[in-house]
Amino acid sequence: MNISNLIRDNRSREYDSYNKNELDRYKNGHSYPKTFNSWEILNDKIALKTVDKSVLIHHGTGIPIQTRYFFEIDKMVAGERKNITISYQNKNYEAYFELESSQTGRTRLLWYSDFRDILKLELPEYYEVIENSIELNKYIFPKIRFEKVNQYNFKLMIIRYEDILEDIESDNLEEGLIIKEEVESYRLEGKVKHVYGKLYERDPKNRALAIAYHGTKCKICGFNFEEVYGTRGRGYIEIHHINPLSTIREETKINPSTDLIPVCANCHRMIHRKKENILSIDEMKELVCKKESK
Repeated sequence: MNISNLIRDNRSREYDSYNKNELDRYKNGHSYPKTFNSWEILNDKIALKTVDKSVLIHHGTGIPIQTRYFFEIDKMVAGERKNITISYQNKNYEAYFELESSQTGRTRLLWYSDFRDILKLELPEYYEVIENSIELNKYIFPKIRFEKVNQYNFKLMIIRYEDILEDIESDNLEEGLIIKEEVESYRLEGKVKHVYGKLYERDPKNRALAIAYHGTKCKICGFNFEEVYGTRGRGYIEIHHINPLSTIREETKINPSTDLIPVCANCHRMIHRKKENILSIDEMKELVCKKESK
């Protein structure tokens, strides 16, 4: 064996050892969410990828070593390709994972031109910004939500921050609204402000995280705005506080994965219709089930 091959084999063994240790550490030793570069793993089924140049220009994205377990590609070897299906707006697209080098562990998720063109159509303003490097730090880029059906199938959804702001400003189900941004993992909501009555502060990031965790289908009746209204309804859902803000008397920590839930406008209105008798999620589900069984 020549010296170059010996060095390559040593590096490969070093990488394999590092790979196993890192994967074990991040898979088993850390609680969610986990953030690595432009990826955030929310739980075993949901991951977020911030849109960047690789997504829009190079029709793919790098997969950090610490996130490989999520996609179940931690046992791939150099040159191996794993074909998968990504689903967006109820249409399937072919894609694949590829481990380029066992020495570096560089792994990529790549899709074909059909899905690349879809992303350009969906995010034209961001494509222009990235292509021309227009003050990138001034923009909050969308995130692509990956929902793992199984190791070969993933449902994708685009979460746009500007849509979150617009939707939360139009939400008038409670007594009022003031937007307040926090930077903590679990952000504070419910602080009372006296401005011609009581207004309860909400954080649009909590809404974004609730959609990231749960998607945009009503958790009570299954209604999906996009399926009924097309592009006008895309990405829209109302977010219900399981413990209504109007019952909170002090600033409270909100965990979007457990304290917030997406519901359609009809279910949301029925939950809050009687202020003295706000229904629980289970009570609403029971009402819907009774109606469907008749």
